[in-house]
Amino acid sequence: MKNKSTKVFALLLMVSFSASAQEIFKFNSSGGGFNFMVGKQGYDASPYFNKDTADLSSAIVYDSASNTTSAANFVKPATGMLNFGFQGYGLFKSIIMGGELNIGIGSSLSGEQKRGIGLGAVTNYGTTSTQSFGGNLMFNVGMVALRKKGLIVYPLIGLGFGTSGIRMKASAKDRFYPFITGVVTDLNQQNMLVWTSNAVFDIGLGAQYIFGKSTEDNAKGFSLGFRVGYNTQFATDNIKVNEKNAINHPDWVDKKPTLPKIGASGFYAKLLIGFGRIGENR
Repeated sequence: MKNKSTKVFALLLMVSFSASAQEIFKFNSSGGGFNFMVGKQGYDASPYFNKDTADLSSAIVYDSASNTTSAANFVKPATGMLNFGFQGYGLFKSIIMGGELNIGIGSSLSGEQKRGIGLGAVTNYGTTSTQSFGGNLMFNVGMVALRKKGLIVYPLIGLGFGTSGIRMKASAKDRFYPFITGVVTDLNQQNMLVWTSNAVFDIGLGAQYIFGKSTEDNAKGFSLGFRVGYNTQFATDNIKVNEKNAINHPDWVDKKPTLPKIGASGFYAKLLIGFGRIGENR
């Protein structure tokens, strides 16, 4: 899948730069625009389930209300997240400058919670759920590579800050997650967030067409476009459990464990819907 996405991305770059020479890098475009974005962002939660260092695939759960101990199985979230956000940009002499906000939400997957660890009989106690999430805020710089009436094609680079992780939910109140931390959650929430945050780098290629009144040199109105690329949140071992640092568990006072470095990387594809104006500098 990754090799296929790489080839598609490379082909799109070649197409944008192999258009008629008279339309490429003329450095005379001005304007701006705003887009709503929706699409798919690649994401792999496997590092959170590393059995050698920080296995979160199961947890010991104690329900103080019923005085019952159980085992909760947390299923690894599906690869990829639904991604949506906003993008704004301005143009001066074909240089693009702007910013964007992205939020990603993965599908929720259910697991089982079994009652009676080590007591012989095992019965189904309840369910668990696991879901990936993420988000980032970036500053973008790019260039109009091709402009033809209302059509623009542009490579784009983004730098910013992002957060990603997994949400884990169980039925009982008091839960201990091996190798990470002891967590007591509110009865009404029953949630635990395991996450990291770090700098983000993004590289992409976008194409938009501005509908409405247009001439050879100017266009203004509703726009529709598409953007593909690759986004990475740099890996770090500063793993958080809810608002607490995972490495500060009291059992690790004398010996700090080696936690995995976890980030978030993947290809994305987004539909762009908005409005804009593109024209020639005078």
